[in-house]
Amino acid sequence: MNKIIFPILFISLLSGCGFSGNSLENDIKGYESYYYKENLTCEIINSSSDDDINRSLTFTGLNSESPEVIFSDTGTTSPLIIIYDADDLIVLQLVASMSGSTDTFHINKTSGVFARTSGGSFMDTVYALASKGRCE
Repeated sequence: MNKIIFPILFISLLSGCGFSGNSLENDIKGYESYYYKENLTCEIINSSSDDDINRSLTFTGLNSESPEVIFSDTGTTSPLIIIYDADDLIVLQLVASMSGSTDTFHINKTSGVFARTSGGSFMDTVYALASKGRCE
């Protein structure tokens, strides 16, 4: 009996582990004219938050020790930590000093496609969101 139940339980768990809500799975292509450089402007194409779609972010100082991100909707500039840097990928993270909330950005250096994950707590509400877009 256990030999039958375990595979069924395993398959049930796997099928329930997918992303629910707004799907970010559709393939985003980078701009044909894209090349990685010190400063990039990036547009959010898909997001789990409809309010973020079409917003832009500007990354500055990507080749320096002190990169920053500028959020176009608020004009806020925040320092970033370089978590990982390779030939084809850079991973940057923002940690809010007052709340500990984080934004993590994965930028594909070859295509300009990026992903953003955010999570934290604001006024007793825990939140999480995910976005994808492209840079130029």
